[in-house]
Amino acid sequence: MMGIDTSAVIDLFHGHEGIGRLLSACSRDIVLCRAMYLEFVLGVKPVEQHTLELLDTLFSEHLVLELTATVCKLATALRWQQQRKGKPSSVMDLVIASSYLAHGVHEIISNDKHFDAIPGLKRIGY
Repeated sequence: MMGIDTSAVIDLFHGHEGIGRLLSACSRDIVLCRAMYLEFVLGVKPVEQHTLELLDTLFSEHLVLELTATVCKLATALRWQQQRKGKPSSVMDLVIASSYLAHGVHEIISNDKHFDAIPGLKRIGY
C-alpha cells in the first residue's frame, strides 16, 4: 500500500501529468488518511463545492486511515524529534505521515521533500 499527500491530490485534481502517470502505472493499493482530508478542506473556498465533491468521491473509492490516539502520539514524538534537530515539519504533515506509518504504510506519494526527513517513510515523487 502507498499513501498520498494533500499536494499530490491537488495536483491530481489540476490534471498534473506526472501524478496521473504514476497512479496509472501503480499496481499497489492507494490509501488515504483523514488528516489529509482535513488539510485539503481547510484550503478549499466555500464556493468550490465541485472540488469538495471530487474529494468525497476519491475518499469513497479508497481505504481511509482514521486519526487515532496512536497516530497522535507518533506525530508528537516525531515533532519533538524534529524540534531537537531544529527543523520541524508542519503539524499537519507530521499527522499525515504518522497516519500512514502507524498503519504500516511506509511510502507516500508527494513532491514535498520535507517528507524525506521523516524516519521510516519513503517519499515517491512524480
